Amino acid sequence: MIEHLLLESPWTLAISLAAIAAVVFLVGGRSGHRNTQKWAALPLLLAVVGFTVAEVVNTDRERMVQKTERLVEAAVADPIDLDTMGSLLDESVLLFNLDREAILAMAKRARNIYRIDSATITLLLARRDTPTAGQTLLTALTRVSSKYGDYPAKTRWLIHWRKDPAAGWIINRLELIAVNDQPARQSILP
Repeated sequence: MIEHLLLESPWTLAISLAAIAAVVFLVGGRSGHRNTQKWAALPLLLAVVGFTVAEVVNTDRERMVQKTERLVEAAVADPIDLDTMGSLLDESVLLFNLDREAILAMAKRARNIYRIDSATITLLLARRDTPTAGQTLLTALTRVSSKYGDYPAKTRWLIHWRKDPAAGWIINRLELIAVNDQPARQSILP
C-alpha cells in the first residue's frame, strides 16, 4: 500500500502536500508571520522530491506490467517477434500442457492463420505475491482476420511471474482464462 502510494501513484501524496503548502502559506500571510510562509515551501519541496523519486524508481509491479505490455506487443507484431516473446518466457513455462518451445511454435502457427488488425489492452493489473513471485491479469481485445472472415477476440489471461536473479521478472506460467467470455480450453488453440 505504501509502495503504491509513494512510487506507483504519487499524485495523491503530491497534491496533498501542495494543498498543505497552500494552507500554510495563506494562514501565514493572514497572520503576518513571514517565517510561516517560508515553512510553506517545505511540503511543496517534499511533493516535488516525492514525485521525482516516483518517476525514477520502477517497482516490481510496474516491471511486470511493462513486460506484459512487451509480450503483447511482440505477439501482435507483424511479423510476430518470437525473440522478444522467448526472452520473456522461463525455460519451464507452461500454457495448459505446452512447454516453452510448443508455446512459441503455436504462436507462430496462429499468426500464419490469423492476421491481427488491432489489439487493445483493456485491463492490466499486477500484484506481487512474494518478493520473487507475482501475477498480472490481462484482458485484451483483438480484431483478427482469416480466410473465414474478420471478428473480435476478447481474451483474458493470468500470467505468473518469477523473479530471476539474472533476467529479472520472467513468465513461468500462462493461463488462458477465457476467450470471448467463454472458459478457455486447450482445444481452442491452433
